[in-house]
Amino acid sequence: SKNEKLKFLRVDSSLEEISGSAEESEKLVGLFTAATGKEKDKLSFVAMAETDAPVLIRCNEEERRFADMMRMYASINGELGANTVDEQLVINMANPAIQKLEVLEDEKASVLAKHFYLSALVASRALSEAELKELMDSNRRITEYII
Repeated sequence: SKNEKLKFLRVDSSLEEISGSAEESEKLVGLFTAATGKEKDKLSFVAMAETDAPVLIRCNEEERRFADMMRMYASINGELGANTVDEQLVINMANPAIQKLEVLEDEKASVLAKHFYLSALVASRALSEAELKELMDSNRRITEYII
């Protein structure tokens, strides 16, 4: 029989239940809105117990599944499926690298914020050609800072 109350969701679909909210800073809001082109309401600041990931991408489960299905059908027809999922950027305030962004000079902080965003995208979906170029450029710039 069909169980209407049962839903299958990805682990990352509801981070609020496994993390605490964190206070956002104006500098971080500015950095990530500039790096992502997303509005402030598409940013979420949380203090996760796990400090490894500085930034995660979260999307609505139904939208993600529908977009995956559309990409699959598009690839069968030889077309490229567009990303139509409404993504929310989750910034992990417990991550040491995110904490250091607040004290870095603006140029370096901007490059790192963009890099964190693009790295989170790589973990959540395939990058567009423009996003891949941006990721390679940020890798080059970060390497120049280190060397």
